[in-house]
Amino acid sequence: MGKRVSRKSQHDKLERITRLQTAIASLESYQSFFERQGKLAPADAWVARYQVRQSQKVYWYYKLQASSPTFTTTSDTHKLSKYKHLGKAGCE
Repeated sequence: MGKRVSRKSQHDKLERITRLQTAIASLESYQSFFERQGKLAPADAWVARYQVRQSQKVYWYYKLQASSPTFTTTSDTHKLSKYKHLGKAGCE
């Protein structure tokens, strides 16, 4: 014996499907935008925020961090590092 499904339930389900399809399309457009910008970070990298305290002041910085050495260093291009400095919070 089949389960009865109300029209409201079906309508809600269709609205959720539509919202999901719209969200997926939006995310895909962002993905293509970032891919056109150039080189992306490796898959195993993430952005980490860290704090530096100096003489009663607190500064926040961001770095790109990977689980294995991936990024070239500024002093020696043949040497790799697990970290890449991105900048101070609030800067571009």
